[in-house]
Amino acid sequence: MSVHGKLSTGEDAELVAFDGNHLSFRTPRAFAPGAPVELRFELSGAPLAVQAKAHGSKREPDGLFVVRGRTIGQRREDREALLAALGGGSPSP
Repeated sequence: MSVHGKLSTGEDAELVAFDGNHLSFRTPRAFAPGAPVELRFELSGAPLAVQAKAHGSKREPDGLFVVRGRTIGQRREDREALLAALGGGSPSP
């Protein structure tokens, strides 16, 4: 399962993994390690912005990049909403 959203720059993004702290998403743009990332989602009609720091990017055969990163200062409610949208459970403490 995945959650579709946008980068703050307007490109499409697809969140494919999230464990409550680390995330992976697919996008047409690569990010250097340490680069700031802002993802925007709409979950149950409510906007949700996720701030993260990229750990690295890997190009996939379809030309998109899988970007790995770590969330920064995310509220527990927001983490739980993302986990629920991906079909996961509660984050680890």
